[in-house]
Amino acid sequence: MSPEANNQGEGGAAGSRAGREAWIAWEGSWGQLSPARVRAARGLSLLATTRFRPALSLLRECPPEELWSAPSTALRSWGLSPRSAEEFVVCRDRVSWGTTAEALRECGGRFVPVGSPEYPRELMHLTVPPAGLFVRAALANWERLLGVPRVGVVGTRSVSVSGATTAGSFSAALAAAGIAVVSGLALGADGAAHRGALEAGGLTVAVLGSGVDVASPGRHRPLYRDLCERGAALSEFPPGFKAARWTFPMRNRILAALSDAVVVIEAGSRSGALITAGEAASLGRPVFAVPGPIGRDSHRGCNELLYAGAIPALDSQLLVQDFLYQTKNERGNRRGDREREEFDGRPTPESCHSEGRRKACDQTEHPHARLLLEALGAGPLSLDQLAPVAGLSPREVSAAMAMLELDGLAARAGPATYCLPA
Repeated sequence: MSPEANNQGEGGAAGSRAGREAWIAWEGSWGQLSPARVRAARGLSLLATTRFRPALSLLRECPPEELWSAPSTALRSWGLSPRSAEEFVVCRDRVSWGTTAEALRECGGRFVPVGSPEYPRELMHLTVPPAGLFVRAALANWERLLGVPRVGVVGTRSVSVSGATTAGSFSAALAAAGIAVVSGLALGADGAAHRGALEAGGLTVAVLGSGVDVASPGRHRPLYRDLCERGAALSEFPPGFKAARWTFPMRNRILAALSDAVVVIEAGSRSGALITAGEAASLGRPVFAVPGPIGRDSHRGCNELLYAGAIPALDSQLLVQDFLYQTKNERGNRRGDREREEFDGRPTPESCHSEGRRKACDQTEHPHARLLLEALGAGPLSLDQLAPVAGLSPREVSAAMAMLELDGLAARAGPATYCLPA
């Protein structure tokens, strides 16, 4: 792997020829679990609690066994400082394998290494993907989780009664539609989300900021046991590791990447739920938010998300429909048990054509509509792409496109993206 391969950002190793070739080779070997690969992934996971986490960004370009066995000279050429490279090698040689393996066996967990067919590929979208996941779940539940749509439901720990009710009812509706509910097992909105999904007989997964053998908070131990039996729990941190303030943002990035969209139920302006929403937005995932009274600090974060362009979540059944529609293209073959038939008939980018453009332009007198619809004649465009065409801000374009969508003259082709109806 070339030194340039470590400077690629979210796009992976596509920026240089050598980096691209390394990524193709790594992709091609996905699912080939040699003992060396599993051991290396486990070793890297044991270092996830140290300052060497940035080294895990190299997993986007090279398999774990290459990173684990690399000499300090190679690590330096890939972007680590000389001191970090040397210390990485020292800590790597001091890893304690036996204690972790025993703790994992005692709690009934298992390790899923990066590169395994059981490793969620969506996690590789992260700048620093986990080297592996420590999982507590029945194999059938885990396999099902990998094959269905997933939505993150998050909110404040000090959630109001109405907020908890909303988290539970939204999660129950999502679960009933065959959509897995992803949350963080925290007090408040997270717990209500997990309970709502379980009560509906659906699938839910907790992403932890501690080891999977540490049920935290203590008040959620009964919920955690139920969740491990009927759903799943996962962590990138090894067994025995206790949560700290810095581990929750790390947990939130995995929650966001694992989810096809994120729903924020109730959040103040400094709520950790906003970190999850920000991670989701940076990954291109739709963000939904429940609006609240403008004078209450506990709802300020959600209202700010809506102001920034989040999708309003106003009703449980509408949320299910909007989620399935907004994420249809990105999810591919991962479908819910009761995928709504009406979405199959909605326009896709491929159904947009010039005939629809001419018909639409003849039917509307909406300000700026002709410019916007003419632009869509070339194919689906995002709000940011449409704004300069009409000389408007993205927010103004969003309002105009919402009106055109209500009139049946435009349709959504993805998150914040529009096309012409067929």
